[in-house]
Parts: sequence; C-alpha cells; structure tokens
Amino acid sequence: SEPSRIQNIASCAKNLLAGVVQAHSARLAQNSSPVNLSARSSATVSVQLQAKGKRYWISLLLFALVGALLGEWIGEQNLWIALRYHLYQHLQKILPKKAYAKDTVVILIGDEEYWKGEPAGRVPIKRDYLAKLVQALNELDPAVIALDFDLRSEPSDREYAAETEKLARAVKVAAQQRSVVLPKTIWLDESEQYSLEPDVVDRFDLGPVRRGYIALPFEQLRIALTIPLKGGGSIDSLAEAIVRARNERALQSLPARSEALFAGYLSAEAFTQVPAGQILGTNTSKYKSEISHQIVIVGAAWHILGFDRGSLVDTYNTPAGKMSGVFIHANYVEALLDRRVYRPMAKPLAVAVEAVLLAVLAVLFAIKLHRAVKVLLLLVCVAFVVFISFFAFTAFGVFYDFFTPLFSVIAHYAYEVVKGWRRDASLYRQQHGVL
Repeated sequence: SEPSRIQNIASCAKNLLAGVVQAHSARLAQNSSPVNLSARSSATVSVQLQAKGKRYWISLLLFALVGALLGEWIGEQNLWIALRYHLYQHLQKILPKKAYAKDTVVILIGDEEYWKGEPAGRVPIKRDYLAKLVQALNELDPAVIALDFDLRSEPSDREYAAETEKLARAVKVAAQQRSVVLPKTIWLDESEQYSLEPDVVDRFDLGPVRRGYIALPFEQLRIALTIPLKGGGSIDSLAEAIVRARNERALQSLPARSEALFAGYLSAEAFTQVPAGQILGTNTSKYKSEISHQIVIVGAAWHILGFDRGSLVDTYNTPAGKMSGVFIHANYVEALLDRRVYRPMAKPLAVAVEAVLLAVLAVLFAIKLHRAVKVLLLLVCVAFVVFISFFAFTAFGVFYDFFTPLFSVIAHYAYEVVKGWRRDASLYRQQHGVL
C-alpha cells in the first residue's frame, strides 16, 4: 500500500541521514587531540543545523518549491521527452517477462500502393480501395479487422458517395463473420470536453461494428483509453475497441479510467507486416497462416511528398523510436492484451520521495563536510532516486519519472556551490580590503 511505501522511503532517509551524521562525528573525533576533543565534539551536527537559523531553512524551502515547480513545468513541456522515452524503454528491457507481438498483424499501404497503385496519392484515400482490402482480408479469416484512417465527413463527400457506399457494404459483410472496428472522429471544444463528429459511414447500416477514436495522446507513453463525452456517454479508443472485440476480460484489470496508464512498447519490426498490395494480389493464400485468427490493423505508411519523398505520413516519436500511428495503436493493443500496462507513481508517494531528498540535501549542505564528501553524498542521492524508479517499476509495475526530482537535486547543488563561491569571494574582499 502507499502508506507502507512512504514509511519505507522515510526509513531509508532516516538511515541515510544517520550515516551522514555518524561519518561526520567520526571525522571530528579522528581529527581531534585530547586537549580540544571535548570542545570540538561539542560542535555536533545538531548544533550546526540550529546555527543555520530560520533564514537558511526558509530560503531552502522556497528554493525547493521553485525547483519542484520548475521541474514539473519542464516535464509538462516535454523538454526532455527523448530522455524520458529512453529511460522508459530501458526499464522495460530489464523486466523478466519478455514481450513480443503475438496477436497483431499490421497491413501497410506504402508508397508502392499509395503513389503507384489505385489510391493514386489522393486525399482522402479512395474508400473503394479500402473496401477491396476489407473484402480480401475477410477471406483470410482474421479475428478482428480494424482501419486506422480518418473517415470524417467533409464538404466533398458527395463526390465520393459511390465509393463510400462500397466501403460500407464491405464492412457490413465482414462484420457478419468477424469483429470489425472503424475509426470515429472526436472533437475537443473550448471547454476541454470531447464530442463526436460526423463520419462518412455514419448514415449506413454497418451491422455489429465497433467504433474507436484514432487520435493519439500528446505523450505517446500514455495509452489512449475510453474518454467521457460532452452530454454523457463515452467512446473507446481504437486500441481499446479492438481489445474489447478480441478479449474483453483483458480490460477488466485496468485501474480507474481517470488514471493515466503507460504502455509497454515494441519496435515496429517486432510486428508481422504485410504490404496491402500483397493482400490484393493473386496469391493471397500464403498469408492466411499469418492472418487467420489474428487482429489485423490497416494503416498508412507512405511518404508525404511522393514516392520515397519527404517524411512518412502520421509518424510520432515513441520510446521505441519514430514510428507510424498504426504501430502505436498496435502497441497499445498488445500491451493491453498482454497486461504490460504501467501506472505512474501516485502523486503523494512521488512527493514523499522528493521530500526525503530535500531533507537529505538540507542536512548535507548545512553541516561542515569536505566538498568531495558532499559530491559523493550527492551521487548517493541520485543513485537513490534511480533505485526508487527501478524498484517501483520491477516490483509494482509503477513508473516513477525521476527527472523532476533529479533536476531539483542538481539545481540545488549548483545553487549551494555558487552561493559558497560568493561567500568565499566576499570573505576575500573583506580580508584584503577589496571593494
């Protein structure tokens, strides 16, 4: 439980402080002669701490608050997002349970299909082409067919009415035999509430089709999950709708929807990938063993400016590197099914860890120790924070983002060093009469 974890952290801090005090007292005793031993022994740590006065402790508290707020702001601005992603991915690698993609196959519409094939580089993508893909995949007997494409209604929809109808018919036929998940458009209004937007297939009878929004979180560590809608109701994410179709019990162990969850990430190469052109080819039976009874997600993998020109469409930075959105949805699906879902450390517990660090630093900089010893103890504090992150992740499946407290520790140390330099400079000027 969180109270017991806070007690354990407090105990660790107490032991660390006791070690500092004991080492300091031992150094005093070792360096003292019998003549002045009693006098120097009286300069105990408690006396040194009391001698600092209220001004020191108030300024320390203010600095800690400013440092924590600044570190939190830097974290929210994702200024060190690449480092966080790198840390998160390495933490997953040390887990005893090795992850791999066992349920999901990704069908990619790449440059060959999009620019040279039937889609002909059109935006929006031709819906009768998607209809042919759905029909071909249906023949290969997958468990779930999901489309990761924007199907929102546009003023030009009338121009594409015939191909939209073909897509709707193909989806309805497939939905009679297996689960089909289609994207649903959502909108975040000025009041920070979500609502549903019309899609091109809304007016058709699609049968038992599931819907899920394809918008991704700003930070790809977090799993897109069910969101409440303005006026009541809710909408699943595409990944959650897929998992619900495949094995709804996998969602029962999830914490409260209000709690952010982090997904375990696999590289794009970890997934079975099949070019869409191969699915529409003449010899599709060879893919049946890979696709049969699997989850199939169809997504985009073409370049924006032309065949092999510009960047890939719909790509994002993730803990596993830059990848297309379809692979992020696939990662969410695999993480939910395999229960590789991690909670961020609860705020009170994270605050307790930071409070422990501040207490140790307060004593560290208040007592008289050699600078090398202080640096060593600073490194111990850093190691303690990293250990907390490692232990929480491996033992409890809780991700502790230590960049914010680590920033506070380093900033505090830098502040104390600079303040010491200024104090020494002021003392030098006084002794030598320098203005």
